[in-house]
Amino acid sequence: MCGRFSQTLAPQEIGKYFGVRVPKDLERAPSGNIRPTEDVLAIVRGEGAPEVRLLHWGMFIPVASGAKPKLVINARAESAPEKRSFRELISKAEHRVIVPAKLWYEWLEKQPYAFEVPGREVIGLAGLAKDVTIDGETRSECVILTCNPAGNLIASEIHDRTPAVLAERKEQQEWMDPGVGAEHAASLCRVLPESRLRRKRANAILNTPEQKQLQLI
Repeated sequence: MCGRFSQTLAPQEIGKYFGVRVPKDLERAPSGNIRPTEDVLAIVRGEGAPEVRLLHWGMFIPVASGAKPKLVINARAESAPEKRSFRELISKAEHRVIVPAKLWYEWLEKQPYAFEVPGREVIGLAGLAKDVTIDGETRSECVILTCNPAGNLIASEIHDRTPAVLAERKEQQEWMDPGVGAEHAASLCRVLPESRLRRKRANAILNTPEQKQLQLI
């Protein structure tokens, strides 16, 4: 899964790296420990060219008639084209987003581990987003997509799900392309080769969610 990650670049730096527009008033302090329900920087297509925006990490989805919606932070990429809550989102480029990250964390018992792509200052995690209105206020919510890590022991030894990393610019462009449909978009969400992923033991201080410093590994 992906339950924590880090964003260590400022919005303007992210915009420069991905070659997209950044609104002048957009601000978000770098953090080494981003948690669900926080606002995160993401690249969103919307109705025009891609740009960096703030999204709320966590999406409320209906589970049954009359039941309270369930908060989810991840969605399985391989089943998203069939799932009622996600099939329309993954089928349209305006709902497909890229969440920039320096690295992400997974836990084995109480020991956190950091996963990163060597040589990359920032990577792109595949995500889905939609606008919701709560108590008359509209906000954009997002989930991060995950995939099966089979074939990559670096990832699968720690967890049975891993974030879908859009590692190459071509994959990122296809993910944001309005001409790409749901099945092709889902096929882009695959585990990185083992040779491209590095795992490190992270500082146990991560067990205290409030820790935000940039160096936690």
